[in-house]
Amino acid sequence: MKANRIKTRGPDGHADPDNPLYDVVQDAYRVFAASEPPETVGACDCCMEPNIKADFFNHGQRDLPFHYLKDWFFAAVDDTFSKRTWSYLLPRVFDALAAREDVSSVGNEVALSKFPTGKREHWSDEEWDVIDRFQRLYLETQVGRTYDIYDEKYRLDDVLSIFGYAQWDATSLFDQVFQWPTDQLAKQLWSDWCELGKPGVWINSFWPDASVPYEHYTSQSLYDRMVAFGMDEVNEKEIAGKALQVADAIEAFRTDSHRS
Repeated sequence: MKANRIKTRGPDGHADPDNPLYDVVQDAYRVFAASEPPETVGACDCCMEPNIKADFFNHGQRDLPFHYLKDWFFAAVDDTFSKRTWSYLLPRVFDALAAREDVSSVGNEVALSKFPTGKREHWSDEEWDVIDRFQRLYLETQVGRTYDIYDEKYRLDDVLSIFGYAQWDATSLFDQVFQWPTDQLAKQLWSDWCELGKPGVWINSFWPDASVPYEHYTSQSLYDRMVAFGMDEVNEKEIAGKALQVADAIEAFRTDSHRS
């Protein structure tokens, strides 16, 4: 039985009104509202279902069927793909991500990477405001959502790689995570790295450069923080023990990396 689940999934991949991301998703629909759809879907003919491609823009941005969006993600972009196409689809992508749907058959790591969404210079102030708020709120929703192989949950680094792969600044992403309360961060990293077997730092393969998350996860400051929390007798013993296991995982990962 799944306990303490937040209801996030609406009909056909839409976020419910009680979803913590609902308001920013609605703002995205408003900011990126298009009076007319793009001229083409920007995807090659060999990859999309012909009937879906022909009917793709007959539903509006908000009511685009979720299986249409998934079919589009399966297809490779073609020479007609443009920022206009991506801007049209971006609110619907945000909506599906908020509903904890997998928009792509390969995983949500590619959800925002069809266009360099995380590059500030591509967007107006109003557009970037809603994009930036979605990113920050989406990452905040991971606090307390420890990894569960039997549930629809991603590891923390899987979520970070969604934004890293879409060219967000990695330092900004990790700064947000490292502002989490230490007990929550320790529980999250323990769940991701230690719970299912031999401790090991998890780095998602979708990172453009794996050395970037490696640098943050193996930083001396994170190691010292976990050790200090684990050794402080005022902290709950169970969580303190998890923090020390996280520190051990960091140390082991650094040692193994130096050997290879």
